[in-house]
Amino acid sequence: MTGLLPAHGSVLNYLFQQRGPVAIREVVKRVGRVKSTVTGMLNTLEQHGYVHKTASDTDRRVILVELTKKGRALKPDFDRISERLIRRLYGSMSQQDRETLARLLSELERNLRGAQ
Repeated sequence: MTGLLPAHGSVLNYLFQQRGPVAIREVVKRVGRVKSTVTGMLNTLEQHGYVHKTASDTDRRVILVELTKKGRALKPDFDRISERLIRRLYGSMSQQDRETLARLLSELERNLRGAQ
């Protein structure tokens, strides 16, 4: 997978869930990173042919992004790698413990966002 870094995973994951072009501001909101970081990731993904950016027909200030055919073709490998990472991360942890961990991490994240 030429040009891909682990940081691209959150952007790709969001785009895999979309049925068409989405505004970059929506990607920024969903992946929880600053706009300049997301823009840089999208530029890299575009340079490698995984995404395509266009201006909105209704508002030229809005830039839309969508996966290309090459980008969509990453999904099976992305899913396989994600599943392996999840199995390794959680190991033999029970479902209840996984849910508790997710809840506690979400609470920590909310606390950090409130501290800004």
